[in-house]
This record gives sequence, structure tokens and C-alpha cells, in this order.
Amino acid sequence: MQNITLSDIASLFIRQLKWLLIGLVVGALLLSMYTVLLVDDRYTSSVSLYVKNTTEDTKDGVATTNNLYAARMLTNSYVLILQDPETLQKMAKRMTVSASVLDIYNALKINTAEDTAIINVSATTNDAILSQAICQALCDVAPEMLSSIVGAGAVRTLGTVPAAVKTGPNALKNGLLGGVAGLLLAAAVVFVIHLCDTTVKSKEELQRMTDLPILGEIPSLK
Repeated sequence: MQNITLSDIASLFIRQLKWLLIGLVVGALLLSMYTVLLVDDRYTSSVSLYVKNTTEDTKDGVATTNNLYAARMLTNSYVLILQDPETLQKMAKRMTVSASVLDIYNALKINTAEDTAIINVSATTNDAILSQAICQALCDVAPEMLSSIVGAGAVRTLGTVPAAVKTGPNALKNGLLGGVAGLLLAAAVVFVIHLCDTTVKSKEELQRMTDLPILGEIPSLK
């Protein structure tokens, strides 16, 4: 077994720099082409919902601290209700674009903004119109579902549901990842080939392997 130092590894990679660069370029090109040609585009539409503790949660036009705190407590329950199959079924029936309950469930992402009474909703699909339609259907269904199940509080959409925007795939990012993967693979191949090569390439290597002095050397005829 060869005793390989970090200096040896660095020298090896410098000598084989050409193959490392080839691995980098090939990996980047392959993953970029795969992303562009075979990966479907993704579109995301998003909207925010404001939770109120009561239908009239203000006093003299100003929201009270107690009502705001209670609204924040309601948001976690509201998120679970909005993800319930019954809510998703109502959404599917309201939508003008055909989509199954499973499609809606996989597209939706619902979470709460920390320490607020805001629920953030987004839908990501391969169709811009479908993503927007899912968000719009949730905004239409949410008020009646939440009031009928919870029996307290109310929810209001902040603004209108915007058109979906393209959010993926990122060919540049994937190309960089492919380049790194290609570089690492090329480095691994170079290193393994070096380990399997048992030839002696220099007098220093021979002396290190045998721990014996060099008595003579045949000069190069080049």
C-alpha cells in the first residue's frame, strides 16, 4: 500500500488538471441540458390571508392587543383546516381549471408568518393558470370553511391573487451543481487510477518505497 501524502495528492491533481477540467465542463453541460430539455417549468402563485379574531376586531378603528393575540392563536388551527380534504374538495369544485384533490394538495404550501396573524399561501405547478386558480379557489373557500368549522374569527385576503411567475427549474444553478459533481467524479477516477498504478515514476518514489540509497541512474536518451 502506497503512503500518499497531501502533497502527493495535490501534485497528482495538478498533473491531471486537464481531466479535472473536462469532468467539470462535461458535468455542467450534461445537467444543464437535462434541465432545459427534460425538466418541466414550474410556476408559483402566492397570496396572504389576514386572520381576525372576530368579524369586528377593532375598537375605535384600532385593533386591540387581545384580539390580535387571539387571532395569532387561531392561525395554526386555520392552516390545518385549509389543508383538510373537505376544504380541498370544495376548492376542486370551485375551480374553473380541472384539478384533482391530490393535485391541489401537492401544489399547495400553507404556513403562518411568525408572530403574526398572517397565513401565507402558495401553489406551484407546471401550469401558470392552474397555480393561480388554486390560490384563487382557496381564497374563495376559506372564509366559509373557517367560519362554519371554527365558529369564530374571520379571514380576509390581502390584495388579489397575482398571476403565477416562473420559479424553476434553474438551469444555471443545476449547471453549477453538475460541474461540481463532474469535477468530484473526475478527481475520484484520477485518484483510483493512481492507486492502481504500481509503476515507479521517479527515483525519489523508489527511495521512499525501499528506504535504500540510489547507487546509479540511467540518463534519459531524449
